[in-house]
Amino acid sequence: MDLAKLQNIATQLKKDKNSSNFGGEYPKAAFIPDGTHKGRFIVDPDDEVYHKMFTYGYFSRGIEDPVSCKPYDPEHPDTKGALPEGFDTDNHPLKTLATILADDYNKWGRSRKFVFLTYFYLISTDAPNENWQPGNLYCIIGNGKFADSFTDMLSSLVADSPEHLLKSLNPSKEGPVMQIIYQGGSQGKCNIGATLTTHPAIVERTNEDTDETYAQKISELGYRSLRYSYIYPGFNKDKYDNLVKQYTEELEKLANGTTTETDKPDEKTSESEKVEEKPATEVKLSSDTSGDKVESPVEEKKVLETSSAAEDPFAKYRKKPS
Repeated sequence: MDLAKLQNIATQLKKDKNSSNFGGEYPKAAFIPDGTHKGRFIVDPDDEVYHKMFTYGYFSRGIEDPVSCKPYDPEHPDTKGALPEGFDTDNHPLKTLATILADDYNKWGRSRKFVFLTYFYLISTDAPNENWQPGNLYCIIGNGKFADSFTDMLSSLVADSPEHLLKSLNPSKEGPVMQIIYQGGSQGKCNIGATLTTHPAIVERTNEDTDETYAQKISELGYRSLRYSYIYPGFNKDKYDNLVKQYTEELEKLANGTTTETDKPDEKTSESEKVEEKPATEVKLSSDTSGDKVESPVEEKKVLETSSAAEDPFAKYRKKPS
């Protein structure tokens, strides 16, 4: 990590912040609890300060948003992490199910999420818990508010105190302590800034250490590339299918809990039989000498609704407009 790269990172973060795009399998990955936390941000083994992605699900059951994955390549159909042939990133089951859960049932945790990852060595906190203890290196799972504050902090220090920041980001050197004041929720806020306190090297590098031996020492903290610190990049069909199954089962329960018995379809009636049902009271014959049957507006509406359900396999989960 050098000043030039740090300046490039800060420039890219500011650009991302102003664009619409900003907003086991892992080491100690954690969401920030409400409170005041002091520690040091450090670069990952690839010399990266942060990694951002869009996801569905959480932790080992989560996946990267398919729109970010490699497209299918017919010349290399077995490329790891690439999408299956014919996968439509604009319209796929998981996206539809997650949207219904969020929009119709207020299950916003199922929707597509923006995730901002960065390493933070926690020195002290006024809100310790089982997953947030001083003396540990965490991969912070940040949201948009955290990302904005991180961007402001990084940009400010790159402009005013670049050497100060470089020391903090280097885990093998003594460096200044950073402070996070965090409050979650829709009305929450986040503020990140530097303090006047310094902290010893997180993992000291001696003169005898080679790159390999130092990497081994720091890896004991759960230190790895940020890209592989929370949800693995690339498409994973098994996890995708499991999330589709989970969201479908959840919607089944929610839909059944808000549907009256009279609204429930007869389980003994097949879908094809339902399409052909035409109560005589809803059908009128015209006086036209041709004898052609003319369906009433009621019957026409029924046919349209049946057709819509056939085209949209998730129609039964959607709440009808009031």
